[in-house]
Amino acid sequence: MRFEVARDDTLKVQFETGEQLKAESDAVLCRSGNIDVQGVLGGGLFGALGRRLLTGESLFLQELRANGPGEALLGPGTLGDVSLLRLEETGPMLLQRGAFLAAEMSVELSSQLQRTLMGGLFSGTGLFVIRASGRGTLAFTSFGHLHRKDLGPRDTLVVDSQHLVAWPADTPCRFELASRSLWASLTSGEVMSFHLTGPGTVFIQSRSAAGFQRAVAEASTGAARGVGGGGSTVGGLCGSVLGVLLLLFFLCVVVVLVMYGGESGHTVHRGGYVSSRREF
Repeated sequence: MRFEVARDDTLKVQFETGEQLKAESDAVLCRSGNIDVQGVLGGGLFGALGRRLLTGESLFLQELRANGPGEALLGPGTLGDVSLLRLEETGPMLLQRGAFLAAEMSVELSSQLQRTLMGGLFSGTGLFVIRASGRGTLAFTSFGHLHRKDLGPRDTLVVDSQHLVAWPADTPCRFELASRSLWASLTSGEVMSFHLTGPGTVFIQSRSAAGFQRAVAEASTGAARGVGGGGSTVGGLCGSVLGVLLLLFFLCVVVVLVMYGGESGHTVHRGGYVSSRREF
């Protein structure tokens, strides 16, 4: 079985007779007629349920079987790069949610609890991550461009919590404030970061799903406000007039309350003296 990443970030897999491949659900774009595809529960029922509930991955995986020499083209569900790893060279790898694309049947997929509770709850990668172990080729994907960082012994890499994609399972990884103080971390915009110590190979992505969702939401809100061209001007004018009227109404209410409160707090007697005492 041969793997090739095309320039358009699709994965081309060439099969020989009898070879099999497992892939993320709905990853196959096209395939030769002599390649069969079926849905399977990766790791059995409990393994598939655990992967679905803990990491958010699909309950079913695709399994491709070649009845003769053929080819299949696979693509990720997000806009990003595709990368290949040989697990016998890297050892077990951890992947963020949604990063798995395809692998040889000899690669085992499971769920693993993050080493730190803070990292699982506040990093955006989830409390559980995907663990890929065994032997064979692993294909994974990112959101945006994928960057590879090779760490030497005792080298340290600080990665924003939304941009870590894949890292060795045995690489020490801490989840800490991005700066030395909470105030500096909050004002920097990063807040929390992963601190990884080499040796090992770490993969980071140039974009984040959370950032993309915020951008889409802001663009949608802006488009909704500007629909209709001239109508948006009229709408803005009406909104300004309504705001002024509400402000005037509020001021009138305040004045009435002050006047009423002043009158009710005093009693005028026959002698013309004013007393602030009230009779009960």
